[in-house]
Amino acid sequence: MTTYEICSTMPCVMAWFHRVVAWLDAHASAASVIVATFALLFTIRQFSVARKHNELSIKPRLFLWQSPPESSQGGSSFVVSVKNFGLGPAWLESLQFNVHGRKINLSDRRATESALDDVFPDRMVKCIPLFELHGPYAIPKDGSLDLVQIVFLHGMKANDLATIRANASVAITYTWAYPGKLVDRWPSASGKTAP
Repeated sequence: MTTYEICSTMPCVMAWFHRVVAWLDAHASAASVIVATFALLFTIRQFSVARKHNELSIKPRLFLWQSPPESSQGGSSFVVSVKNFGLGPAWLESLQFNVHGRKINLSDRRATESALDDVFPDRMVKCIPLFELHGPYAIPKDGSLDLVQIVFLHGMKANDLATIRANASVAITYTWAYPGKLVDRWPSASGKTAP
């Protein structure tokens, strides 16, 4: 028996037709919902990718390092500097100097000399601040800033730089265009000494 033989009257054919159309309508709306859901998820994903791209396109990347030691009649010295290798500006919020496990305010000469005497008890070593932070300070893209100079008044010995790197550190906290603070340190955990 075929459908035509079972339902040969017009009301029966119309009822069958309405059932088929209703089934197609039910599934077509489900397909529309599925397509709309995928389009919404794709749009949300694209917004997320665009935001991450925008963040990376203006994120600063500060790098702290020490210059190679230089000798002069006044002794030997090196400078700890910071440079912004990122693509956007960095606003310095704080500089923290630690020597021999103590937080040091470089404007307090006695505390600085006492800390350096602990590291080099038999040597004349000075720490000269080259920059003093008074509120947020911007370092633009490719900008650099000398922070502190370490001077060995009677010349440097072979292991002096390693001794300083083991006993002294600088930490910079900075902000950028997006929320959140970033921190970079010298000496770096990777042991990099120059960019």
